Amino acid sequence: MVGSLLHSWTRALHRLGLGMFILGVLTFPGTEVVARQRTLVMSCTGNIEASNLRFTAIYSTEEGFAEIKLSRGGAAIASASLAYQGRTDSNQDIWRGTTYGNAEVVLIHLSNEAATLGDTISVSHNGQWGRGQCDGAYWYSNEA
Repeated sequence: MVGSLLHSWTRALHRLGLGMFILGVLTFPGTEVVARQRTLVMSCTGNIEASNLRFTAIYSTEEGFAEIKLSRGGAAIASASLAYQGRTDSNQDIWRGTTYGNAEVVLIHLSNEAATLGDTISVSHNGQWGRGQCDGAYWYSNEA
């Protein structure tokens, strides 16, 4: 129950741009319960075939899709910080940013649920689209 409620609050705060927040202590008569949050950090990799680009997007439950790195032939060529921009008509999260060369980057999480391992993303760089898979993840906890 607490985990489900915490997940819902985290997602709602994340959409409002308040991805990082502090959880208080819940007190019940005779009991003290401290809500703990586990954070997922995940990488999503894929290709934009038309541009011969490989991308790696970084996702965390605290910040969402915060960064994307682009490479060609194994060499890094650009990166961009991403910001949440709302939802598509299909209820999918959209993230946008620009590279240092002012090329637009768009990331769409192709699910209407919270991001998780195995999910698919669609990424555009300079109007060229590609797909990727969230394939690498680890969890960490804020427990002391």
